[in-house]
Amino acid sequence: MNFDPRINQVVEKYSDIRAGYKAATSPGQQPTIPFNTSAKGFFRQMDQRMLGGRYAGIDKLFYTLVNGIVEDPDYAIMKDSKIYERMLRDPQIYYCLMVRKSATSGLDWSISPPNAYEKDTAAIGLASAAERRIRLMPQFNEFLDNMLDALLPGMSVTELCWELQEGKYIVKAHFPVNKDRTVFDREGAIRLRSPRAPVTGLVVPPYKFIVHRFNIADGSWLRPENAGYTYYGKGLADTPLYHYFFFKIQAMRYLMRTLERYGNPFKVFYTGSQNTRLASRAHEILAALENDASVVIPGKKGEMDVDVPKGMVPKDIFSSFIQYVDTLITRAILGQELMTEMPAVGSYAAAQVHQGVFERIVGSDGALLEDTINRSLMKYDAQLNTPNVKEEVRPEFRFKKVPKVDISVFLNAVQAALSMGVTVSEAQFRELTGLREPQEGEGTITPMQMQQPGQEGEAPKPQEQEAQQKPGKEGNNGQGRLRSR
Repeated sequence: MNFDPRINQVVEKYSDIRAGYKAATSPGQQPTIPFNTSAKGFFRQMDQRMLGGRYAGIDKLFYTLVNGIVEDPDYAIMKDSKIYERMLRDPQIYYCLMVRKSATSGLDWSISPPNAYEKDTAAIGLASAAERRIRLMPQFNEFLDNMLDALLPGMSVTELCWELQEGKYIVKAHFPVNKDRTVFDREGAIRLRSPRAPVTGLVVPPYKFIVHRFNIADGSWLRPENAGYTYYGKGLADTPLYHYFFFKIQAMRYLMRTLERYGNPFKVFYTGSQNTRLASRAHEILAALENDASVVIPGKKGEMDVDVPKGMVPKDIFSSFIQYVDTLITRAILGQELMTEMPAVGSYAAAQVHQGVFERIVGSDGALLEDTINRSLMKYDAQLNTPNVKEEVRPEFRFKKVPKVDISVFLNAVQAALSMGVTVSEAQFRELTGLREPQEGEGTITPMQMQQPGQEGEAPKPQEQEAQQKPGKEGNNGQGRLRSR
């Protein structure tokens, strides 16, 4: 029997595909795909694009994109569209966030060459010029605070406005952009919602927006919609603050009702069943009392009485629960609670542990912020003002590390190391002591001027200076007598 040649071709092609699949998936089998050698190692010919892009992306999940836009899976927003505004009205959450943000935005910073170009003269000049431009930004601390707003919702967006000054682009203004005004496409590119495009958003121009993310996550096989956390971030409001805040609000509602009920109790008026007019008049009088509630209960004939019920006030139960929730909120944001609540019996060791935990959290926030600024603001500044400079020489934004040791102990260690012939890094010395590099044309202090009294070349004592200035007094090897003549 003769078959159609096209059927034979399909069968042969399927056989080849099946054989290749078995060879690739069989245990212990090596891939049959040829390799090519490069200066950086071995790369598969067909996998070069996979090495640079994502393989376990959104397309591998049962996740349907609407118009190619990734939706925000924020659990807190789904429960309450105004949850962030409500949380920031809570004094405990607001205070803890301000402490954590100011601990990072208040750090000193500098712009320096990459580690491989620390001693390169051209790279140092580029870094100095970039730092002068960045320091012209107005309200730079507020710029950092706006970026750190990502702690609560998981993402913050900042818009930059540039101005051309003497041939250089300078950031003249910056504005925060609310999270719900932006969306992302499947590739992670930001788009701005507008009346013309409320769902898909508009493509934003380059060098304009900075996106800072906090605590990114991925979607699971059972919850593929959570894949949006990769672009929107999973902030503190999503988990765990939302549940703490929700239970705190419920407890405060019950507390207010309890205070209203037992702090200003209602009155019970007993009156005779036959005296309807008197009962009505008494009820009007009791109801006219401000902030009072009353009830009229018919009694026996001729009976008339006013009773004020008394009961135990369970307000301590709700207040203790609210205090417990505030402690959990503080721990979730600051990593400890000694900065907001002092225990009855102090412990220096516990305080040191809590301080160390908080410093690690601040260091992590600073590292994330440095990375975002270097990938956005520093990149924009370099491409606009020095487009011909190589990317590896681009200046970097860095927070200065706060010394964890006593400065006098550090200086003694430096002096001992120098006396033993051990070299000390100048960059580390300036970073830990806070001494900056002298600017061009600025006066400097010489070692001779800083010598201790009793050493050669020491400056004259104040008494000797006074004697030199007064005529007729012996001082400065008799020069006082010569001037007095």
